[in-house]
Amino acid sequence: SQKAIRSYEEAFTPLDVESLKNTYFFLGEKAFSEILKEEKLTNHSYKQLATVLKKEGKKNIVLYTNKEKSTESVLKFLKKYEKREDLKFTILHGGNPFFPWPKKKNVKVLFSFSPTEASKKALLLSLIGKYGTNPIPAANLIFERKEKPEKPENGTNP
Repeated sequence: SQKAIRSYEEAFTPLDVESLKNTYFFLGEKAFSEILKEEKLTNHSYKQLATVLKKEGKKNIVLYTNKEKSTESVLKFLKKYEKREDLKFTILHGGNPFFPWPKKKNVKVLFSFSPTEASKKALLLSLIGKYGTNPIPAANLIFERKEKPEKPENGTNP
């Protein structure tokens, strides 16, 4: 559901109408294509990605990952373009969030911790502001380490 969508590191403000004009979706999944079509937005083929990246002007590139292989491919791809200030990347990620996500100003990640159809749709609808313009809260992915119990002075276990 939409309430489970979280952002990596910091809150994420959904895209507004103006931002959507410069946004290119490369999502590949049928669930996304249906929503984009309803919203009169285009879901581009991955084959078109190189052409879009060569175009002049600021762009927001939206990609989807949900498995280790697709996530690793996207992370490798992002390294190639991390210095391009004219590009912003938004990754929609369904499933296990524990990957080495880049901590770059031009890379944002939205999480759904479930790869279901409903969760995929909630990711995209959250991104494009269909649930409102309130920022999507950051995920708290930091696990607290428990203190090791102190050893008793006599060396025996408690």
